[in-house]
Amino acid sequence: MFLRLSSNLVITGTLCSNRLIHWNYFLHNSMLAFVLLALTLCGTTHGCEEGLYGPDCDKTCSATCEFGRCHSSTGRCRSCPPGRDGSQCNRDCKTGMFGHGCDKYCSRYCWSGSEACDPVDGACVNGCKAGYLPPLCVDTCPPGRYGINCTSDCIGNCLDGKCDHAYGYCDKCPEGKTGTRCLDDCPSGKYGMDCAEGCPPSCLNGLCHPITGQCEACPEGFKGISCNE
Repeated sequence: MFLRLSSNLVITGTLCSNRLIHWNYFLHNSMLAFVLLALTLCGTTHGCEEGLYGPDCDKTCSATCEFGRCHSSTGRCRSCPPGRDGSQCNRDCKTGMFGHGCDKYCSRYCWSGSEACDPVDGACVNGCKAGYLPPLCVDTCPPGRYGINCTSDCIGNCLDGKCDHAYGYCDKCPEGKTGTRCLDDCPSGKYGMDCAEGCPPSCLNGLCHPITGQCEACPEGFKGISCNE
């Protein structure tokens, strides 16, 4: 663009609604009002079209920039796609990092540790350690499942079918059962959930039903479920 306001003032510039404006002006007299008028007439919009940058908006943003967008003055990518980093998005995420801007940490429960996850979505490359659910290995196994990649079913007589998410040990046992898999009967003198209750001391030989706690037999002269009558 070329604009002459008088014999003493020449203003040149490149004008585009989405391009930078660069002015070279030569003033022999003070004519600020005319300069402001020229800027108003020629537009004041700054910035290149998306995908371009530089003083004349004639340079193309790096193809590795997310959506091909970069800063109009520096050419630095505005953002990087997942798994990429750097001013031009030309570097992979550092080991143990993933996501947009490589700002997320891989799970420490990845099978090979936090060094082994996909730099784009964080999925653990070799699966999960015992007790954690693929692909991100952040959440524990759902109820009823345990082990590496949560592929095993809780076994035995676990209460409500729930067991330790890593090793499969029962969280609790139903009444009358004990052991890591709740497969054993209560020992003598014990009853109830997890065999945590003691039989009434008045029971003959201290023996009672492993579920209800009712005395199996009473000493001579006593009766009742607890042999206290």
